[in-house]
Amino acid sequence: MEGHSIAGSKILLVEDEALFGVDLAMTLEERGFVVSGPLRHMATARAEIAAGRVDLALLDIDLGPGLTSFDIARVLQAHGVPYIFVSGHAPSAVELPADLSSFARMTKPVDVPNLLVLMRDALGSEATVGLGTAPTRNGSGQVATHRLV
Repeated sequence: MEGHSIAGSKILLVEDEALFGVDLAMTLEERGFVVSGPLRHMATARAEIAAGRVDLALLDIDLGPGLTSFDIARVLQAHGVPYIFVSGHAPSAVELPADLSSFARMTKPVDVPNLLVLMRDALGSEATVGLGTAPTRNGSGQVATHRLV
């Protein structure tokens, strides 16, 4: 059975690095996603979630001195919205809280084909994005990423 397309899905992008955030948002929009962000302010992100305008969220873990996206991740969980952590830190450098450790995680720079596969998986295994390769996973289940040239 052929899956449904995830293009048109509403993506919440929580990111404090403007250049990376804008680049990722444009990349996703080119593939048919509707992107809200990049957002750094938690109040705006919470409003998007509360209004039901989010199908999937991409969350930078470190949002600046003393700020993380962990609280937003918990709000997303409470609303049944899947999310993927996207971080510039190696997985060994940032320990996720136990209640958030089972969710997908990618390291920047993002390998777009792998990200799209993770997004497809998060939105439903029947969904398609036009890219059929599975991401490479390391021994701990984290996605191994490759730098874009």
